[in-house]
Amino acid sequence: MTKFGSLFLTISTLAYVILGVNVLVTAACLPLIGLLLLTDIRQSWLLLGLLSPLAAPAATGAFTVFKEFNDDGSAAVLRAFGRGWRRPLARSLPIGAAVAAVLLIVTVDLIGLSGTRIGAVTMPVFLVLAALAILAGLTALVALVDDPAIRRRDALLAGLLRCVRSPLTLVTLVAAGMFLAFFHAAPAYALGLALAPVLYLAWANARHALGVGQVAERAETAASSRTP
Repeated sequence: MTKFGSLFLTISTLAYVILGVNVLVTAACLPLIGLLLLTDIRQSWLLLGLLSPLAAPAATGAFTVFKEFNDDGSAAVLRAFGRGWRRPLARSLPIGAAVAAVLLIVTVDLIGLSGTRIGAVTMPVFLVLAALAILAGLTALVALVDDPAIRRRDALLAGLLRCVRSPLTLVTLVAAGMFLAFFHAAPAYALGLALAPVLYLAWANARHALGVGQVAERAETAASSRTP
């Protein structure tokens, strides 16, 4: 195969993976997305909070697709997503529920304290707490995908500690904020074009925070240095 043909195949495969992840994550989160698009968030925030755990297994499905594509170039998007959605379901849903509970508590506090002096002072704290819950949850879900035997509690603890210590967490946070702004302005384009790249960035940054692959790389480097 020529270099041009190899490049075209790589680009077309990547485009297929991105498109597939966009479609599958959107389908898995359709009730949540429908509420966001068709209702007033100020009135439906409680129902949104109750449905938001659905995003957790959708995220593990997407992360499984990224992992298999990164490891061996597999483009079996549907099969990988289904496996990544189904296998850690009993652990991913509680993680999603824990994140949703924190977000609901923050929302209730912000609503209750809005317009008060205490609310103005504590709002940054609540926003940081909400962002930390989301980022820790994402990192925990990545840990579930990379280590199927890990316990839910250990995944949450690792997600919380590692996302705080990694500077790339800020990159994920900025990307998520840009995606939300894009979604607010043009939902169809955000879901069709930007969803998978943002999830991939979150997955890659979380893997770096967790140290996935670094031990193997150091072992390979040490082995190669000992080779005569």
